[in-house]
Amino acid sequence: MEALKEGFVIINKPKGFTSHDVVGKLRKILHIKQIGHSGTLDPEVTGVMVLAVGRFTRLIEYIEKGTKTYLCDAILGIRTNTLDMTGEILKTTLVEEKHLSDINSALEDFIGEIEQIPPMFSAVHVNGKRLHQLARLGLEVERSKRKVNIFKLKLLRTYQDDEEMFHFVFTVICSRGTYIRSLVDDIGIKLGCGATVFNLCRTAVGNCQLDQALNFEEIEKMSEEDDWCFIKEPLDFLRDMPAYQLNTEDAKKISNGIKLPIQTISSLENSNEDFLLLSEKNKIIAVAFVAEKLIKPKKVFH
Repeated sequence: MEALKEGFVIINKPKGFTSHDVVGKLRKILHIKQIGHSGTLDPEVTGVMVLAVGRFTRLIEYIEKGTKTYLCDAILGIRTNTLDMTGEILKTTLVEEKHLSDINSALEDFIGEIEQIPPMFSAVHVNGKRLHQLARLGLEVERSKRKVNIFKLKLLRTYQDDEEMFHFVFTVICSRGTYIRSLVDDIGIKLGCGATVFNLCRTAVGNCQLDQALNFEEIEKMSEEDDWCFIKEPLDFLRDMPAYQLNTEDAKKISNGIKLPIQTISSLENSNEDFLLLSEKNKIIAVAFVAEKLIKPKKVFH
């Protein structure tokens, strides 16, 4: 495989595509099988998906650890079984002025570490089955609560649409595993009128922003012109991960799976997390960790 066809791609996922569909589409465009993605997006959700091409699919797990940012438009006064407007309406409530005026204070209650129950219409596995498969059979099963972090939650505006439904639009920065549909449902319960997602866009994954993302047509056109600049260097996507440069001799040892004494990098004495090892040309050689006073390669790339 050509080196220029390995790295990361930021896709602007269109509505109606599953995450699996996105991977399949990029495989067809690039004629490359080894492609993976970070973070599943529901078919109705648009926005940033980061895909890894070639050997660097092995770095996906480190992209997934980053924060996610969403722009959400939610409707007040409605609860559905899918927690968005694709589902069956379970309850409607008349929206009053007090509901609108309480939105800001309600949002504040969800900032920080919170517990969520994954929605039945989700890709979570329970006893070997995805929840959405069970939900479509009319089944509901017990789901374990999970802790997630909401780092920022800001109301941008409220408005009334042509059908006189009240909406609130907000942005949220959250940890991996957060369900925005569940968050909106919980906000609606807090307000006392119910709420459901009307439109949802992921605007960032870690440092990868929506304005950097390309659609399939743009990628297809560039690849036809043999222009591969949309496949980015992995290091640009891992800025939050510690990285250390090695000299040529030590780089060669790590590339061959040889452990290095911890003194090779003095600042690693108390390290308890994975880190990157770079060549003198700033290329990723390996992901490594410290154990038994040694720097041990975990995933080698060169």
